[in-house]
Amino acid sequence: MKTQRELNQKYWNEIHDMLEAYNKEHSVDVKPWECVKKRIVKLTHHHLFNDSPEVYQFAVAILFDEQAGIHKPIFPGDTVYIIDGGRSLTVRDDTQECITSKYWSWHKPQPKRTFEINGVEFNSPVTGGCRTVHPIHFGDSLFFFNTHEDVNDLEQFIEKLLIQARDK
Repeated sequence: MKTQRELNQKYWNEIHDMLEAYNKEHSVDVKPWECVKKRIVKLTHHHLFNDSPEVYQFAVAILFDEQAGIHKPIFPGDTVYIIDGGRSLTVRDDTQECITSKYWSWHKPQPKRTFEINGVEFNSPVTGGCRTVHPIHFGDSLFFFNTHEDVNDLEQFIEKLLIQARDK
């Protein structure tokens, strides 16, 4: 973009269209000026674009940041990560990849931790004891898992092992 007119067209057309669709789909109210940076600072209101076009940067998409609970614009130079894939993308002005909040995340995915018992794979316990994890108690130890299904799978498998051992 080389002129003030092109900057305004980008802002009032492309950015507004992107936000209209995104805000409607996610029932949020991301403002258009949140999708523009002047130098490195995000704008705080509608802008006249009266400075050199080189100082402005426009978001190419928006991602929902689940950990922070906010919707954040993606700017060229940002790094995003594909969900369930470990692949990253450094965003460029001409990024052609489909960047939607369903497939990309601000946070690098953690490797899935598992363990095996008799060739059957189970998700590993996690540290902590907050309300979002599910406990299982063995002897004097308490183990936490991310999902109730993880706990059920392990309990059912161990129960089968113990029944087989008892019935031998």
